[in-house]
Formats: sequence, structure tokens, C-alpha cells
Amino acid sequence: MPDADESEPSCAFSCTALEFLNIVPFPAGSIFQDSLYFIGGGGPQSKRMEKPFHEISTISTVQGIFLVSEQGEVLFESDQRWLSAEDGFIGMRRTVRSLSLMEKSVFYFENGSLYVVKTDLGYLLISRAGAVFDLLVTDACNAVIGRLAEPDSRKRLLLHLLAQSRPALKPQIVKALVPYGDIEVARELVRLLPEGRTCNLEVRNRLLLHVCQALGYHPFEFVLHALKDFLKNPGKVNDAVLGSASVAVEQIEMALPEKQRVQTVLHPVAPSGENRPGSGKDDNQPITDLPEERRVLEYLSAGENQKGRQLLREMITATARKRRFKEAEKLREWLIRIDPMALSDIIAAAEIIENEKTAAINKDHLAVWSSLRDSLDSEGYSTFYHSLEHKHYASGEMVVRQGSQQSSLYFVNSGRVELFFKEKGKEIKVKTIGAGEVLGAGTFFETSVWTVSARSLGADLSRLKIDTMLQWQADYPALEGKLNDFCMRFKIPLEAFKKTGQDRREYERYRLEGRISMALLDRDGKEVGVGAKGDLFDISAGGVAFFLRISQKKNARLLFGRKVRLTIASKTSVGFSITGEIVAVRSQPVVGNEYSVHVCFSQVLDEGKVHALISS
Repeated sequence: MPDADESEPSCAFSCTALEFLNIVPFPAGSIFQDSLYFIGGGGPQSKRMEKPFHEISTISTVQGIFLVSEQGEVLFESDQRWLSAEDGFIGMRRTVRSLSLMEKSVFYFENGSLYVVKTDLGYLLISRAGAVFDLLVTDACNAVIGRLAEPDSRKRLLLHLLAQSRPALKPQIVKALVPYGDIEVARELVRLLPEGRTCNLEVRNRLLLHVCQALGYHPFEFVLHALKDFLKNPGKVNDAVLGSASVAVEQIEMALPEKQRVQTVLHPVAPSGENRPGSGKDDNQPITDLPEERRVLEYLSAGENQKGRQLLREMITATARKRRFKEAEKLREWLIRIDPMALSDIIAAAEIIENEKTAAINKDHLAVWSSLRDSLDSEGYSTFYHSLEHKHYASGEMVVRQGSQQSSLYFVNSGRVELFFKEKGKEIKVKTIGAGEVLGAGTFFETSVWTVSARSLGADLSRLKIDTMLQWQADYPALEGKLNDFCMRFKIPLEAFKKTGQDRREYERYRLEGRISMALLDRDGKEVGVGAKGDLFDISAGGVAFFLRISQKKNARLLFGRKVRLTIASKTSVGFSITGEIVAVRSQPVVGNEYSVHVCFSQVLDEGKVHALISS
């Protein structure tokens, strides 16, 4: 092995670590001209990532490029000849496992070398001819790494790969897209339901299983409609796919408001946006009540797209100045669908909307929440402000009641709000809050029922719903974290309850070690096939708490309020089953992806059974 250039990464390995690299490298050439180009799409505010691997492929010594997830699953291959055999996949997974703690590495083997670098999507593997390290490779890879650090760029690359890759790679690309669960990703996933029919049976089942699982985390009306249509005519699929589709339907129905569930049946939305050929609209419903909207459709139907775009720009300006921002945003989305390359029009529309949003912010509100404004950029604060619902609460009017599952944050703009809880029919006052304070931080961010009641003493409040905040994720991924940091300073500390001199626990809790199995129940009390196992933490006659590993925070939120059947077994007792309702799901910051799940039993547990569980 020749001496490495002093500029190369610090980790280098011999060929003994990578048996699969002894395959003779395929020649460089025109293979890259078609397979490596990728043109980013989307709105003007997202940074475009054009040809992310092109700069690597143009280096003369480069022979192969692969993008591999941290689990060793191939997301991109410049040529499938290298990895068409099963031993190639096995070798790739073995390699990635050995790299789990490394940022950059170089592997040397008989016919050349392999440069491996970690990105936010996994590992980029570059096969090179010759053993002399090339700084051009690191420079090109660093450029790609920088672009992949942006969530929108990662999503757009994955969407491109999903459309262009061979069927065998699509399942792992679907898995990689789940964290970006917005409406754009949902549309592409829905398109895979009928496309799966073109695959061989084994690949089809694997692909559809991952697609259905992923769609369960996209609570949109058209997704629900598409899944129900799929279940009516699934074709030749296995039971695992059907079960996954059924669970996804139930997850979405639980996440959607009742009104939207009804609309799903009455007015299904075609995911491909083809209800009106050439219109670029997602459905047949009008966006505004303006007569110009019909004229836009007429222009587009006649092929006069430029006139249609011009009229749309005028409508966007008119609706934004009237502070009808939701309509303005939808019109802008329509403009993007008509011609994604009309960047000057799209950027101008975005600036018009944003300027009008900023101008519409109430100055008194801004004065009260200046400290929150300082922690956010202007666009983030504008998004936050226009997501709020404002209301005056008369003196004595209830804002929220103890035990409610309402997931909302309340910002006190003026006046006062009294916080209290009830104990044996008696009201126990906790504290009174005023302007510039936040109500509901613990409940909102930790996903639990309200442990206090809030009563207005004459106050103006602004309300932020959890569903509204979740819609920010694609465009403003950091906004939730900043808002959380600000609001947690207003979380009611345990000491505030201790000062009341009241023990709020109706039943004594006991520490308990052991395992617990949980199965979700539908509205009829039947198990839906989704189960999990966790570690017991404590128990009382009224409920139980346990730790559970959950992959994503949004999945944890889906558990809140669900009916479950639990099978509880301590280290010294035989297990028994009991039903209950999940009343809190709280993240544990010390351990990643671990949550404490709190369940209130449907029936009070006999004290004798509690003591039998905890007795040694």
C-alpha cells in the first residue's frame, strides 16, 4: 500500500476489510451523463441543488458513486453491476457498520481505492482507479455535503432518486423520506401505490409495505382517500401490506379533524393534480371568490400560460393586501405548479406576501412579545404570528379545563388568567399569570392532558394549535425548537403545586421493574395489529408509566389519547392484561428516541394486585 497523501482523511484500511471491493472496477465514461444529473425543484426560497454528483463524476479517476444510508441500504448507485449480486449488498452493509463512528475514510485495494465520507443522508462512497489520493475528490464531496446539510435539498434529492431508481432501491428511499412528511412527499408516495404493480411480487410487497407505513404519518385527506381505494383493489399483495395499509388509514383518521374525514368521502382530492388537465390545480374547489380565478383557468386551457401567470400575480397581490394570506399562498402554489421555472414571478409573489404579512403584525402584540421576536428571524416570527387565533375571554370564562386533551399554547396579550386544579371538589389555586406569559407549555410540547384549569379574569389571548405548528416543519424546521426554548420558561414548576399543600395524586405510586406489552385499540376496542414493548417505571391503582422507544416525535404524538390494551408483568409476578388510555407521552432528553408513556386505567386496579406486582 503506498503512502497516503498527508491531506487525506485520518482513517485508512487495507483490502482485507472489504472483500466485495475486489470486483474489478467498471470503466468510467458516458454512464454518468444520464444517471447523475438531478435538477432541484420547488419554490424560490429553497436553495436549489443542481447535479449533486456531477462534480464528482467529472473527475477522471472516479469509477463509481454510491449513496448508502447509515443502515447500509443503497439509496443511489451510478451503476448496478457492482451491487447486483447479494454478496455486494452484504459487503456494503458490513462496510457501513464498520464505519459507524467515522466521518471520513479511505480504503485501499488491489485495483484502486474507495473514499467514504459521511453526509446527512448517510455515506457517500467514491470508487477510484489508482491508489494515489486525489484532493479533487474531497473538494467535490465537501460541496455535496454542504448541500445535503439543508433539509429541503435532502428531500429533493430523495424525491428525484425515488422517481429515477430501479424498483429494488425504492423501498429504502421511501424509508429515508419519512422524516420529511409534508404534502409534496405524500403525493409522491401515493403515486407508488399503483406503480408497485409493475414490480415482481417480492419487490412489490416490500415496496408497498414501506409506502403504506410511511403514508400513515402523512395526515392528508387525499392520502386517506388513496389508501382506502388501494384497500378496495390491492392486487396480489401479502397480509403484511394489507395490515400496514389498514393501520395507516386508522392513524390518519385519528389525526384528521372529523370535518375533514367527512370531506374525504364527499370530495376526494386526486393526488396527481389531474382533475383539470393543464390547469395546474390540485382539485376542483375554487381558491378564492374572485372572478379572475375563472379567467386564469380559461387562459391556461387555451395554452396562454403567460397571461394566466400575469393574472395570478395580480390576484396574489390583491389577496395579500386584503390580508387573506392563506388564499395568497395557495395562489402562489398554483403559480409554481403552472411553471416551476418562472422564478422571477414566484420570487416576487413570495416577497409580496411576506411584506404584507410583516406589515399586518399588530404593534401592541409585538411590544408584548419583543423577547420572543428577538429569538426568531423576521420570517419565522411572521409565520408564528399569522398562525395564531386571537380571542378576548370575559372575566370568569374558562380557557381550558383540567383533564382536557386539547393541544394548544395560549399567549397572554393583556389581562390575567387564574390557574387552579380541583381536589375532592375543592378548587386549589396554583398561580395567576399576566401579559407576556405563556400557558400550556408542558402540555403542548410534552403531549399530555392538562393538569390544571385556566379561568380568565378578563384577558386577551392568542392561541396556537399543535396541528398548525406541525405544518411549519418543511419550511421552518428550527421554529418549533426555538419556540419550545422560549415557552419552557413558563412551564409550571412542581414547586408551585407543592406550595398549595395538596397531594394531587389520588392513588399512591410504586416503583416497578419489568416488561410491558402494549397493543393499540380501535373505536370498537379491537386490537389493530400495532404493538410495542417497553420497560415498566411505576404503577398505581389508577395507571402505569413505562419507557418506550419511538423513532420520531410525530409518532409519539399519534399515541396521545389512544385506547390501549396492556399486558403487565413484573420480575416476580405472572402477567395480566388491562385496558386504558394514554394521557401523556413525554420525551426523555438523556436517552435519544426514548419516551415515558403514561396510561390511565379504564378501571381502578385492585390494591392487592398492585402489591402482588411490586412485592419481591
